[in-house]
Amino acid sequence: WAPNLQCLLTRISQRTWDQRRPRGKSRAMPSSRNGIQVLQIVTATNRNALSLSLSRRHRVPPTPTILRSALTATANINSEMGTAAYSTSPRRGKFNIFQQMSALRSGVLRSSTRSIPSVIHGSSSSSSSVEELSASLHAPSQLVIGKRYSSNRISTSLYTSRGLSTSDDSAADKLASSRAQAVFGILPSYLIDARSIVQYSPSTPEGALQLSVAENQLSELPVSGMKALVEAGQTEATALPSSISDGIKLVEVLSALAASSSPRPGSDIDRRTDVRVFEPDMIYYQPTQGLPSLRTALASYLQSLLKTPRDLNAENLVVGAGCNAVLENLCLCLANPGDAVMIPTPYYAAFEFDLVARAGCHIVPVNTFGHQSSPLKDGEEIGVGMYYPNRSSLDMAYRRSVEETGRAPRILLLSHPNNPLGVCYPPKVMKECIDWCREKEVHLVSDEIYAGSVYRQKDDNGDETFVSALRLASSESSEEGLGLGPYVHLVYALSKDFALSGLRVGVTYTENPEILLPLQKLNDLCQISSQTQLLVERMLCATAISDDESKGMFVDVCLRSNQDRIRARCDVLQSTLQKLNIPHLNADSGLFVWMDFREFLAPLESGVTEANECLESKERRERQLYLMLMKEYGLLFTPSMSMRNERPGFFRCVFTAASEAEFELGLERLKNFVESMRNQTS
Repeated sequence: WAPNLQCLLTRISQRTWDQRRPRGKSRAMPSSRNGIQVLQIVTATNRNALSLSLSRRHRVPPTPTILRSALTATANINSEMGTAAYSTSPRRGKFNIFQQMSALRSGVLRSSTRSIPSVIHGSSSSSSSVEELSASLHAPSQLVIGKRYSSNRISTSLYTSRGLSTSDDSAADKLASSRAQAVFGILPSYLIDARSIVQYSPSTPEGALQLSVAENQLSELPVSGMKALVEAGQTEATALPSSISDGIKLVEVLSALAASSSPRPGSDIDRRTDVRVFEPDMIYYQPTQGLPSLRTALASYLQSLLKTPRDLNAENLVVGAGCNAVLENLCLCLANPGDAVMIPTPYYAAFEFDLVARAGCHIVPVNTFGHQSSPLKDGEEIGVGMYYPNRSSLDMAYRRSVEETGRAPRILLLSHPNNPLGVCYPPKVMKECIDWCREKEVHLVSDEIYAGSVYRQKDDNGDETFVSALRLASSESSEEGLGLGPYVHLVYALSKDFALSGLRVGVTYTENPEILLPLQKLNDLCQISSQTQLLVERMLCATAISDDESKGMFVDVCLRSNQDRIRARCDVLQSTLQKLNIPHLNADSGLFVWMDFREFLAPLESGVTEANECLESKERRERQLYLMLMKEYGLLFTPSMSMRNERPGFFRCVFTAASEAEFELGLERLKNFVESMRNQTS
């Protein structure tokens, strides 16, 4: 029931409540006509604390938006607010969540957006309060909801602190920690919206097409031009299913490799007859950073993919259960709870969950529009260059980090190729960021999970589209490794380039000796099974035989085939957008296109411009359009405000998250939407 309750909670932010009662009194928001719970804000002036609870039948954790509205409502009551704490109780009785959501979405209740004090921990000094909150991550303690700004946005950072207790010793506090109760409050709201609607399927043809999750269904098609597979160390082709007249598919290759009884690729045994699919030593503990033979295979693969000047040192690789796991561990090693992580906007929405939920980092968006050579005008098409970070934008985010946390930021996280923009940062932009980080002693983490999905290898000038941060940061004078130094790090995974998100294989590469051992030990909590490691190693080492009898590494052949299909699908979408006169960024990588739907937003209020529009107005106008696309036209895109974009009305379309028939249906629905909206305004 928790995800469904969270659907309700994301809508409660539309409420208003009386702010005129004297200090210290309970102030209850009016319940709707359908009997939705009442959110009570109880101010305890003697403790200078704020306790949030959902009353009536059951109590559930508030979302960041609820916290924002709650703090806003009480700002004029207690200007020196202290700890914000909340607790939950188990659900009792029935709860028709979708009826409640409909009532809330009717627009009867709205939220206040008054500003609140910049620090809610009882002191104007950010430094001391954050230090106190960062005291202990491991002690059983009360969760503290810290506030930070993203432009005008207030979102949550999760910390724990000794000696803080809830004002209500409820049963839920004995059954679950505050950290557990807070989990759903950190998830992006659009993910919850997606679960609240009927999605398209053959049995529900009127359902919404899911084009917001970054998955690649094109990987289910046969690998182009491949006719046979040879495992490492073998001379004969691997037996594949007989029904492959239409070509060899990735899943069939994996099935064959998983059932293989040939010696392990990294084994020094030439041949033996008693080899089994599951070797005896695989049942015992494995090296926490990954099997040596797998890390060697991954180092070779990444060197080829990223075109680094020298081989990666396999000892500097840590293999964990997915990109989010290795990224979280890397941040745990580089930053303390409450330290700032700067991320250029717009950014992958789930970064906030990955970096906040357990690492307790404080995300500071790097806004770029106001730091380019030419100012952005209202209604002007926003070119790709407006999204590039530079020294000016980084310096501004650095200063904001110091203001909000009391200390310098620790990490600059770059998504390269960029999600959600679908483009690569030019080499000069990446080099500027690397140089800036080294000068400021800020760690640069380059998330290159889409490095193998760059399907336009050259730009209009004939230069390389994608150049890895590892290649740009390498030093020729280094005697070992790439010579990255301690401030440049990489994360990668097989989830996107090979659509193997189910295998949970992520990689960290660092040449910082101070964090290598801690990374290896932390990885003990997110190791990959020995069987999965063996499967991935076999895949990385296998050879593909093409139709013309030429040979090449299977992963290279598979990536080229995938890139061709992504490019062809992208061309169809961008051609449709051009015919419809919809502005968009010309994508060169990833699985998505960044579309500009600003013309379909509700009009701005009189006297308001795009440049000075408040956050509430941005979110309200974009959400109205987002719900219209989803409910009335069956198109589920990712809204830009969930990714902290500076302007509303942009959407990410994941064009690979659909079969061919579903993709064609999506284009028809998109045409219907555009024509209908323009007919209404003509």
